[in-house]
Amino acid sequence: MNPSYPLKTLLLTLLSFSSPDTRPSPFSFQKERKLRLSDSDFKNQVIPELKNIERDFFSLFRPLNPLYPSLLKEKKNFFLITQNSLSPVSVCRGKTQECEETLGRLYRALLRFELSLVGPFAPEGKALGLFMEKRPRTSLLWFERALDLHGDIVETATHVQKILYAHDPSPLRSFSGEWPSVLRSLELKYELFFFSLLSEKERVPFSQVYRSFVSPLSRYVVEGRSKEYLKQNIEALNFAWNDFHMRISKTNRVLPKKTLSKAKQIHQRWVMILRLLLRR
Repeated sequence: MNPSYPLKTLLLTLLSFSSPDTRPSPFSFQKERKLRLSDSDFKNQVIPELKNIERDFFSLFRPLNPLYPSLLKEKKNFFLITQNSLSPVSVCRGKTQECEETLGRLYRALLRFELSLVGPFAPEGKALGLFMEKRPRTSLLWFERALDLHGDIVETATHVQKILYAHDPSPLRSFSGEWPSVLRSLELKYELFFFSLLSEKERVPFSQVYRSFVSPLSRYVVEGRSKEYLKQNIEALNFAWNDFHMRISKTNRVLPKKTLSKAKQIHQRWVMILRLLLRR
């Protein structure tokens, strides 16, 4: 058999699945066959499309809870904390001006997010009252997650503030070593907080696809610019997306049409990326 036959057949099958329906994007390949992706395609097509996928993914949440529109705004503030996440480690080897500026940006980002976090609890917030009335058990869980995250944000901001005004460099050295684990803890608690607004049936598939598809693509491919990560993990990434897409499609009697429509759009974007990888 011609060794190129399976790949060509797969490509034709993939093209047939490019329409916005609920079928998975079939992607499988022999390990010995290398995927090809030019630097130009990676930079000009894959990276922009992955950014669109992340944006569209979070827009899936808007119709699912009246509080999500405000949470999506504060997500930008949380991103200011996580971007350049290793900079305190790489920059703060001594109390230099660059280090102080880095810690200052981090401190302001923590305060900005802390303020945005309490926004939904404002007395005039009608969305919060509607949420508590319709989903009392879910709202209680969300309150617990919000308080937990808020406490850690305030504690971290206070710690950074003390380092900024300390004359002894030892707290700075300690913080530089601890920061990656502190950041990871904040990220995990933010995920729990964000996804706790969903019902239990919604929470599992949405949080799973975020951890196994959206987040690694954002962290390692978009931010890290790692083409190799995408190529080496494409099967696992594709499986994660297909699993989510099929699961939510089967529950379309529950999820809003806007959410399902946006999921189909993400599916089309992902299939386009697979086409680039399969193209000879």
